[in-house]
Amino acid sequence: VVRFLWAKGHKPSEIHRDMRGVYGDDCMDRSNVSRWCTFFQEGRVNLSDSPRSGRPTTAAIPQNASMEWKHAGSPVKKKFKVTQSARK
Repeated sequence: VVRFLWAKGHKPSEIHRDMRGVYGDDCMDRSNVSRWCTFFQEGRVNLSDSPRSGRPTTAAIPQNASMEWKHAGSPVKKKFKVTQSARK
């Protein structure tokens, strides 16, 4: 929605006002609308996160993709992400 309205020449404040009218309290805030408009102005076309350096926040390995937990005596399948807080 932001990219579409920005491409039509709408200002960030107008985009936010229109989105707020449709999405109400679930709408992104005005600063994020402005930030995305700046990205589009700079030529960004991909909406996915850009690669970043540093430690990944999650690890995707078979051992932590799915685990069985015991809750009240019965097994419960639970999926979760595991992060490593420190290395020795």
